[in-house]
Amino acid sequence: MVKRRRADERHQQVRQLIDQVEQANEQLEQRAGRNLPLAIGMGLLLGAIVLGAILISTEAFVVLAMLVTGVAAAEIAHALANRGLRPSAVLTGILAGVLPGVAWWAGGMALLFVLVAVVLLGALAGAVVSRLRGAPVGPGALWSALIILVVGGCLGTVGLTVTLPDGLAWLLVVLISVVSNDTGAYALGVLVGRHPLAPRISPKKTWEGQLGALVSSTIAACISVPLLTGAPWWWGLVLGPLTTITATTGDLVESTIKRWLGVKDMSRWIPGHGGVMDRLDAVVPSVPLALLIAWWAGVALV
Repeated sequence: MVKRRRADERHQQVRQLIDQVEQANEQLEQRAGRNLPLAIGMGLLLGAIVLGAILISTEAFVVLAMLVTGVAAAEIAHALANRGLRPSAVLTGILAGVLPGVAWWAGGMALLFVLVAVVLLGALAGAVVSRLRGAPVGPGALWSALIILVVGGCLGTVGLTVTLPDGLAWLLVVLISVVSNDTGAYALGVLVGRHPLAPRISPKKTWEGQLGALVSSTIAACISVPLLTGAPWWWGLVLGPLTTITATTGDLVESTIKRWLGVKDMSRWIPGHGGVMDRLDAVVPSVPLALLIAWWAGVALV
């Protein structure tokens, strides 16, 4: 009887511990708004895909950038249907997606001219398709042009960056800083977040979380800069805070657009994360930093 009672007590203690862990996980998921184990697993898989493309070749990474750019642009165009706007998601995605490849193959001036051309072509295509679908012509054309300009233009700089000395390494530093920024913001925000950063746009973001973002992004940059580029560590003191500014701005802008559209995620293509654009909101305005810093560091270190 005594042994059985002790076994029952141990079983009850284990059950209570499991319940406490499950309750803690539920609370974390409620604050995060996502299935955390699934999100973490998919995040690691996405990181492995990016790293794999980098290790294979520069060309493979540029192709991946083209694919990601096109899908992200198409997602936004498709989501506009929630506001009665009907630009062609396919055309918008194709026109935006070619820009990283053009920049890599033909250089900066070509990117500038092609960007202007595809923005105008995108606006025309958006107007025509909107007209055919019975949607407002002006807003459809404007949004097509804006998506190509912002998403395609920013991610198009990837093609330029990889052509510079250590450009790919600087790009990887920026991506590491962005991931660290998001991780630090989430961790400190969940632990001690009390003061909302922009409650009408993104209620879960806090000033405390932003402090965590700044610290983690800067530390990650200071560590990865000398390891990956050979430049002095203090370049991380420049890149880290800049990444926090651009990443947070991109996140808030996408949150504003999603609230206007009345959607939680741009799509459901990535389990635990939403859409491709939901993973790129902080990356889009940040990758031009890699081009700027790679050029700046190259000049300064000569």
